[in-house]
Amino acid sequence: MVPEGEAGRKVGDEIKYNAIAQKIMAKHGIVIDDLHALTASFQPELFSKPGDVHFTKEGYAKLATQVADSILSVLKTEKKTP
Repeated sequence: MVPEGEAGRKVGDEIKYNAIAQKIMAKHGIVIDDLHALTASFQPELFSKPGDVHFTKEGYAKLATQVADSILSVLKTEKKTP
């Protein structure tokens, strides 16, 4: 998520980039872990500072948990597929 005031980035750019990435991933059958949706729900205190795209330790821990869960889900699915 690009917050207001982020130097060198514009709010909404992530939407455009993610839409392009989604088309490419779908074309190649690659599972997407939507970290944008997760970070969009973050409270301001999970960002390292206002107008920044970096997170606190707690914010990164939430990201790591979702990534790990996503990977495990794909691995479980692949084990079931012959």
